[in-house]
Amino acid sequence: MSLDQELRTVLGDRAESRQAPTPDIEALKARGLVRRRRRRLAAVAMSAVVGVVILATGVVWSRLSVRELDTGPVDQPAVFVGRWASADVDGSHQTMVIRTRSDGAYEMVLRDDHSGPCSGPSTDTGTGRLGARELVVGGISTVCSDGGTPMGAGESLTFHHHPRNDTLTDDVGVVWSRE
Repeated sequence: MSLDQELRTVLGDRAESRQAPTPDIEALKARGLVRRRRRRLAAVAMSAVVGVVILATGVVWSRLSVRELDTGPVDQPAVFVGRWASADVDGSHQTMVIRTRSDGAYEMVLRDDHSGPCSGPSTDTGTGRLGARELVVGGISTVCSDGGTPMGAGESLTFHHHPRNDTLTDDVGVVWSRE
């Protein structure tokens, strides 16, 4: 009921009972103002709640977006698993398979058409573990296809995953693409 309607009702009731019209105008106005203030406060409170929900949603969304743009698979270690190919720094062709093992480690088998340590084709094998946004393969053993002994073979390789183009980069600077 609006202030005008309330005022008319009170005045009408007093006129019918033949009482002197002495309404407390200030009290009537104050009651109307109090109702309006309560409505405004309720609207402001509801707006604040909606604003906080929108802000929280924005923060969560931005953190998810940043995680997707990150250079490493924090929550998705399976991105390293699969068949990969690259051209080595010496121009030779390389293929690599990375698999998960039952103990949670990763197994790497890397074949190089012409590796420096063997002066010909070779196969490198090693076991890896996830580090901070990378796969670190250690304990690499190199076997030369001609039966020779490798000279100066590496002991570990670190692979970084790039989700935007689904490639790996090793610590030598070689870029690996999925086969």
